[in-house]
Amino acid sequence: LSCAQLFSMYVGEGEAALRDAFKRARMAAPAILFLDEIDAMAGRREEGGGGGGPDAGVRLLTTLLTEMDGIELASGVLVLGATNRPGAVDPALLRPGRFSTILLVPPPDTAGRLAALRVHCRRMPLAEDVDLEAVAEETDMYTGAELAAVCREAALAALREDLQGASQVAARHFTAALRTVMPALTAEQLKGYVEWGRGKR
Repeated sequence: LSCAQLFSMYVGEGEAALRDAFKRARMAAPAILFLDEIDAMAGRREEGGGGGGPDAGVRLLTTLLTEMDGIELASGVLVLGATNRPGAVDPALLRPGRFSTILLVPPPDTAGRLAALRVHCRRMPLAEDVDLEAVAEETDMYTGAELAAVCREAALAALREDLQGASQVAARHFTAALRTVMPALTAEQLKGYVEWGRGKR
């Protein structure tokens, strides 16, 4: 469930969709309910909500807290939430019985980046000069989505070079892609995530 999509111009629609997601998870147990961008609806209450009026975020958060409390009665339902703004999540959600386990998912290491590059290039005709291991070494701090973007951009660079006759993606195309696609995550941000996680233990 993408939490950002729960904000609606109609009062109560987002809360109804959230309740329905929990209801379906209980009926389908064992089930995992994955809430992506949870900070969009579970932001600190003093910060206010997003679209759909100033109280929309508070209403969604209240609904989520109620459903999370009720999930203890439903065995076989695991609720996961993801955010890249952990400090923005309301503290009430981090209490025991709700999101009691917090995991930092760092960007992939060199081996992980190489595996991701191989997945995204498996259907891409690569020239002999392409060294995915070298690309993996050069892409420190890149996330999986950013590595996918690098591969797409390299393919587009090959097409821009020769729209009719492009048959392979070469090393120069990956070099051009790395100049275009930059990692959003910085070492300072990663350090902040680690420190925030330590403070919650």
